Amino acid sequence: MHIDLWGNHVETFFIPEQHHDLEVTTTSIVSIQKSPFIHRVEYSPEMKAIFHSELFHNHYLSFINETEYTYLKPEQIEEVVNEVGGIENPVQFSIAIMQYLHEKFTYNGDAIHVNTKAHESFELKNGVCQDITHVMLGILRAKIYRHVMLVVIYMLAKIPL
Repeated sequence: MHIDLWGNHVETFFIPEQHHDLEVTTTSIVSIQKSPFIHRVEYSPEMKAIFHSELFHNHYLSFINETEYTYLKPEQIEEVVNEVGGIENPVQFSIAIMQYLHEKFTYNGDAIHVNTKAHESFELKNGVCQDITHVMLGILRAKIYRHVMLVVIYMLAKIPL
């Protein structure tokens, strides 16, 4: 076990024998608070230093790489950026994207399926939590040097939609 950059306890294990299946059961406690707290998060010098640190980049690289599920077409990304504005402050930019998605997307599980990609749900402006999160991550990965993904996950749990 080790403690990551954010103070979370991280467990790892290794199975040396060749195997075909692995089932992992885990338990989490997730707290979602509907409060205006998210609008008081400041992009502090400390936060900026962490986001741009080599340690952060190296430790979370596997989580910030683009995936087929988070890929958006360049024109889709620019559509959002043109509406929400610049990215000087990644915290405010993330909040603006969340607001954009909340206003423009319809929560609709009938319009998509489990394998829907971000660029597909973007075209439909429909989806469920997973789809909307994929769109948001696609925008942030493309526009903010790929360093703010974990902040977005934190904020998605806090924003009152």
